[in-house]
Amino acid sequence: MPTKAECSAIVFSEASAYGLPILTYDTGGIPNYVINGQNGYRLNLKCGGKEFAEKILEIIHLKELNKLREGSFAIYKQKLNWECWKAKFMNVINEIKESN
Repeated sequence: MPTKAECSAIVFSEASAYGLPILTYDTGGIPNYVINGQNGYRLNLKCGGKEFAEKILEIIHLKELNKLREGSFAIYKQKLNWECWKAKFMNVINEIKESN
């Protein structure tokens, strides 16, 4: 996902749900979704296609693919799914109700 801006990051949640490692730029709130070495890697904004290809080759040569797959799905189960979102949203709603 080599876009330089990502507003919703739903694609990161979807990739994680399928255990797909993520390669993207290190920008904005992306570190909330992509943890280097756990479910993928965030590359510097100055990187281009060559650096992305080199990172893919590095992942393959270091045999990290399975680790990243497992990490992606684990992060999805822990925080990047709709049930987690709903629970956090309901906490906010309940806090607002309690403060009124």
